[in-house]
Amino acid sequence: MRRSAAFWQTLMAGSLAGWLFVLAGLAAAAAGSPFTSVPGLGTAWLACCLIWATHPLELPIALRLGAERGLKPSTVVLKTLAFGFTWWLGLKRGVLEG
Repeated sequence: MRRSAAFWQTLMAGSLAGWLFVLAGLAAAAAGSPFTSVPGLGTAWLACCLIWATHPLELPIALRLGAERGLKPSTVVLKTLAFGFTWWLGLKRGVLEG
């Protein structure tokens, strides 16, 4: 399964869903009804925020890997910030392309 592109693409879709959840939480807070009003939802939102805050920490690994594969640094940065390890690890394993 981990060798299939579909597996990694599903994880990448989950990453995008997480970003949408984070943005929805920010929009809800701006509208005056934060996710904290629903039990457990605020905790899940905070966990997603913390997970996505770590994506920049993955850039040194991803940039090195991208350079080895001949990818533009801008592409590597964008995909790493959007998808995190679900992109660069699939690339490293040869399942995904740049």
